[in-house]
Amino acid sequence: MERQYKLLIVDNEPEIRDTYGNYFAKRGFIVDTAADGVEGLDKLLHDEFDAALIDIKMPKMDGIEVIRQALTDDLVDASMIVLTGHGDREDAIKAINYGADAWFDKSDD
Repeated sequence: MERQYKLLIVDNEPEIRDTYGNYFAKRGFIVDTAADGVEGLDKLLHDEFDAALIDIKMPKMDGIEVIRQALTDDLVDASMIVLTGHGDREDAIKAINYGADAWFDKSDD
């Protein structure tokens, strides 16, 4: 049996969570979601994921702080992928400096 990868999508926009969640679920991923940074960090710390797609701009805790806390002291083993909107490249670079593996722009431009 082929291994199923587990993905966490952390984004405050329900349509983003649903769109990406459906896309990856149809491709065999086990998908979980979080609506803000605090919920996302909690899930990362208490469950095992292969990867996490994390928005930068969110309420309660931004994505950079989620990545910083998750990757400090190797608390989380998941690959961190940053979702940015509105040209937040400087923030994405900060997240990569904290240990994120990649970033991409989620804007429609």
